[in-house]
Amino acid sequence: MDDLLNNGMPSDRFLVEWHIQQEDTGKIGEVGMSFLLENSLIQWDTNKEGHPIPSSVLPIPEQAYEIACVAIPKDFRTIRETKMETAIEWRMKTREIFTQLFKQGWKVTDFKKNSMKELPVQFYVLSKNVLKESLLHEI
Repeated sequence: MDDLLNNGMPSDRFLVEWHIQQEDTGKIGEVGMSFLLENSLIQWDTNKEGHPIPSSVLPIPEQAYEIACVAIPKDFRTIRETKMETAIEWRMKTREIFTQLFKQGWKVTDFKKNSMKELPVQFYVLSKNVLKESLLHEI
C-alpha cells in the first residue's frame, strides 16, 4: 500500500463483515484488562522509548477456550518511523496469528483501546462459538 503508514511494508488488512440485522453479534461479555495482558497471543517488552517490542508468541487457545486476544501497538506510526525492523516484526507476527485464528474459525468480535499511558498496546478480541462448531462436526 502506498500511503504514509504502510509504504514499503506488507499490508496488515483483513476483510470485515458486519451483519447488522443479526441480533447475536458473537461478542462474549466484557473482557478485563488483566485477562488481555496475561493472555495476549503476542507478548511484548517495552524499549527505553516506551514502545512495545514483540518478545514471544503464545500458542493459539485449544477448542475449550471461547476468547483469544491479540495485542497491537498503540503508536505503530512512531515505531515504523524510528525502527522499521520492529514495525515489520509486529506486522508479520500479527499476520501469522490472525491467519491461523481465522482458518480455525475465530472471529474478531471486539477491540479494546486503553487510556493507560504506560501500556503501549491495544487489543483485538476474538471469539469462537465452540458449541456450534462441535455440533456441526458431529452432523
